[in-house]
Amino acid sequence: MPARRVPAAREAERSRGLDWLTSGVLLVAVGTSAAALSSILTDLQWWLVIMLVAAIVLGTAATVRSFARRPAWGSLGAAAAAVGTLTLFFAPGSALLGFVPTLDTIGALRELEAAGTASIASQSLPADADQGIVYLLCLGVAVICVVLDLFALTLRFTALAGLPLLVLL
Repeated sequence: MPARRVPAAREAERSRGLDWLTSGVLLVAVGTSAAALSSILTDLQWWLVIMLVAAIVLGTAATVRSFARRPAWGSLGAAAAAVGTLTLFFAPGSALLGFVPTLDTIGALRELEAAGTASIASQSLPADADQGIVYLLCLGVAVICVVLDLFALTLRFTALAGLPLLVLL
């Protein structure tokens, strides 16, 4: 008896659903890994901000991938969302429309990076998560989310997707 073939449209829909599920699992993994930092940082507002960044980056990747023909567009969308989100959250006054970075945005973000680095160097544990530290955390999580999406959904190296999470741990 010949095997039944699944129609291509149905297979594509199933694949999209699995991609969304994988993105959701990646978001949970980022959240649980980031929660490990709660022992060295005060409050939990920093965690909510980095989870919002992670949700926007991974959600954008999943949305773009749902409409694009090639999986790589999802990772490119994630990278663009990371840049736009970091600009919107930390340097909207120097950007076009609040989220399109300009040369002034790069300077503003570098100042914030320097402030975060200085804050880390001067504080004792548990540290207060000031704006510079939160920016550095969000930058790291945004990069990790783009790499996670690239490994798990574009390159389909799902097992390697756990390696960037070690940075948070």
